[in-house]
Amino acid sequence: FIHKVGYVFPLTAQYSLSLERIKSMVHQHSISISIHVSCFFPGTLFFLLLYFFALPPSTSLLSPLQCGSFHRKRVLPKTAVSSRTSRRPPHAPHIARAPLCLLVSAPTHEVKPYHPPNFGGGGLSESTLRSIVAARYDSPDPEFDPEFPLRDRTVVLTGAAGGIGRALIGVLLPLGATVVAADVDADGLAELVRLYGSHHDGLVPLIMNCADLSSVRAAALDILAGYPRGIDILVNNAGISYTFDDSEVHRAGSTAQDLDVLFGINYLSHFLFTELLRPHLATASGRIVQMTSGFHYLVDGSALLPTLDGGKPLAAAGQSSCRGPRHVSRAYANSKLAQIWHARSLATRMQKDGVSMVCACPSWVGTGIAGEEGRDFLQKYAFPPSQCGKGITSVLNAMFRSKEELGNEVCGGSGTQYVGNSRVIENLAPGRELWMTSEWVTKLGWRDGIVRFFSLVILVFQQVFYEEFILQEVSPNANDAEGQEALYTWSLEFVSPWLKIE
Repeated sequence: FIHKVGYVFPLTAQYSLSLERIKSMVHQHSISISIHVSCFFPGTLFFLLLYFFALPPSTSLLSPLQCGSFHRKRVLPKTAVSSRTSRRPPHAPHIARAPLCLLVSAPTHEVKPYHPPNFGGGGLSESTLRSIVAARYDSPDPEFDPEFPLRDRTVVLTGAAGGIGRALIGVLLPLGATVVAADVDADGLAELVRLYGSHHDGLVPLIMNCADLSSVRAAALDILAGYPRGIDILVNNAGISYTFDDSEVHRAGSTAQDLDVLFGINYLSHFLFTELLRPHLATASGRIVQMTSGFHYLVDGSALLPTLDGGKPLAAAGQSSCRGPRHVSRAYANSKLAQIWHARSLATRMQKDGVSMVCACPSWVGTGIAGEEGRDFLQKYAFPPSQCGKGITSVLNAMFRSKEELGNEVCGGSGTQYVGNSRVIENLAPGRELWMTSEWVTKLGWRDGIVRFFSLVILVFQQVFYEEFILQEVSPNANDAEGQEALYTWSLEFVSPWLKIE
């Protein structure tokens, strides 16, 4: 029992329960022990006891943590491969696509046999997904093919080598999509090629290191050169989370540009990537999907605001000496709130081009975002992403639901909602957007403990309150228009050296 508790704490409070770790944190004054002991710990034990002894073993569990994939493996040298021809409508002229210089080489050994996707993961059924895709693309396209409804559609996906990204590829390719699969994990991309490469010419693996803006720029320029006809969907999925049992994260606590690694990977890399791809998204009147998290309720956005002299926000600090006492424990939440702010800022700027911005929260999903020690636990109890499981339901809805179904509250610049998949908090804690984020709760320092506690509640009950398609309210702080504009302006200035296209 205690062994399993040790898994849950790093996933929610981001702290290991080892005595040495607690002593170290107390010594460094990096956390408030009173909150975690008096408020959070008893609630954790209660719900764990409820889970282990009251719920059936088959019950699956979830939470607001966004679960993209970021594999910390050595980035292989850039390898050129032969160019391919991009997919195009039958009536369009042939356009040769330039080779993507960062692609991984195709495997030389035998390719594994390909099997069509199994829609037995409990999420969207195949018929439901096909009807959603058809509703969005059928009417304006006379060449629409119901068997391959995504034929001639280009999807760019970050964090593609594992977790949610890999599960999405297994669904998109059989529907005819061309998927540019970007990830830092060369081995993971090579595995995708082994699974799909010889059967689907739409798979285009691309190495991109989100911890280095130069790598992000190079990948984006390759995509711009390779797909002049436009990009239909961009899914900003790649993401990581701090885990105290992972020394590699602490050694790499800052990016190549001296930013906090979560702020740089989860937010700013996607900011630059999206800005570079904007022209091609506008050409296709495309859609941008931000993988965010309900965990953004933890923070009020103050750490995302630039300093008075225009310096980097506190959440972006790459040096430990510049970080606040709760920087690490709030880093993930800050990066997810930043993604929502980015979506709202872009929605205002790109609506005239027909580009829609949609945020999606997948809840707890069985991926490796919480570190290797938490992977087995999540894969056992959280929403499964594979076989079109519940873990990718909200993402697929965000990608393919029509603007009419999503409404201006999701797609608009002043929108107050995102796409979710479970109504745990609405049923068990109504009105959370008011009392959970109230000013007095924030000032007293209770907000961290309350949000983390309800994160566990979601983990236990999300399966019970699962729904295929729901729209949920973001926190009041996510609607801060001044904060959105301030962060966007600072981010645009910071990445300007990488935006210049010669």
